[in-house]
Amino acid sequence: IYLSTSYSEFEALGACHGVTIDSYRALGALDSISISNSNSIISHCTDTVTGSDTDTGTDIDIGTIATFEQFEKHIEDICRSDQADAFCIVNFSRKTLKQTGDGHFSPVGGYNSKLKLVLILDTARFKYPPFWVPIRVLFESMTIVDKATLLPRGYFVVSNDM
Repeated sequence: IYLSTSYSEFEALGACHGVTIDSYRALGALDSISISNSNSIISHCTDTVTGSDTDTGTDIDIGTIATFEQFEKHIEDICRSDQADAFCIVNFSRKTLKQTGDGHFSPVGGYNSKLKLVLILDTARFKYPPFWVPIRVLFESMTIVDKATLLPRGYFVVSNDM
């Protein structure tokens, strides 16, 4: 069975399981998104950004956006041993990493700050074992626009409410 989950559906799953999910869209592809009202869609890098759907006239919640520097800080903070109360899941394009397939979700298993490498614990172990990737390349793979939503991918900081 093939299960395809969108970025927004993943966020909603957290509420069903008693966890807090803070989601961040990777800043990079946002400047190529056109919103019908012609307003600047980026008011501030940490603001929630909305626009209007050209077909329906309804608001689209783009969500919180993050720069590379904010992503790196989140990864550093989460991967410290004293920050075991949260973890990160990335939604990235496999194509950018020269892998087969496209959109994919996987948890971050660690970070080597000296070498600037992120350990991805791939959820498709039959296809890809855990692997290290340069943090900048990982971030770039999250800026790729998802063809289903026409929004950039991103990452999630997940913590337990209990």
